[in-house]
Amino acid sequence: MLEFQEEAWYDTLESPKYSGSSLLVSCFLRVAGMVSPTAPINITVTGEPSSSPEHPTPKPAAILLHGLASHPIAMGCIKRRMVQNGFDVFAPAYPSMTATVDQILDVIQSRLAPIPATAPLYFVTHSMGGLIARLLIERLNPPNLARVVMLAPPNHGTEYVDRFGHWALFRVIFGPATLEVGAAPHSLPHRLPPPTFESGIIAGCRALNPLSYWVLPKPNDGIVSVESTHLDGMADHIIVPYPHRVMLSVPAVIDQVVHFLRFQIYDWVA
Repeated sequence: MLEFQEEAWYDTLESPKYSGSSLLVSCFLRVAGMVSPTAPINITVTGEPSSSPEHPTPKPAAILLHGLASHPIAMGCIKRRMVQNGFDVFAPAYPSMTATVDQILDVIQSRLAPIPATAPLYFVTHSMGGLIARLLIERLNPPNLARVVMLAPPNHGTEYVDRFGHWALFRVIFGPATLEVGAAPHSLPHRLPPPTFESGIIAGCRALNPLSYWVLPKPNDGIVSVESTHLDGMADHIIVPYPHRVMLSVPAVIDQVVHFLRFQIYDWVA
């Protein structure tokens, strides 16, 4: 049975490591297009999967992984839709700006108990959460893994790290994990093995961040280029006209997430 050991995201954000730069981070993320004023502001944590004579088979389980400088609230709209479609959804928070990638994996793994083989497992990720999911799947090798949807994943890294990673302020704000996801050949994304699971990619092609016109290949979503989202062996790939963070709350994008989880293909007629 999959269990989510709740640790409020705001406990993480209010730690001493965040308090000194919270205002600066907020301003930077709004300029970069990673925080939208339309982002959902509430979320609920589902309980244990139901078990009753009427429902002897466990419902499909889905793990939602947010991106850099974010929290489960950012995935709130997707979570609500998936719950409505019969998924047991778990959205663990993790310290994306204070921990290394290996430490992040340890944190997430510590909050997930073994999943019964009869419950198909799905992942829905955003941004850096896609890389975390790939590493977590490689580490755990779950036998009941079904499909993975990645929204705006930097599967080939992001040029922001290569351009600004040597700046002291950048390193202080975004932390050690961010420095591992550059676009250079030696970076973490290029060291990951090819995935063995069914994956669907959603990429954005509208940018709110003016820096993207200078730093990223075009088209891009302001944070990740469309080119960087591609993944060897992916089952499907679709481009949507929305910025990096905004796509998480767009109903048409969420429809595509659910459609791929069900049918292993996006709804190209929508």
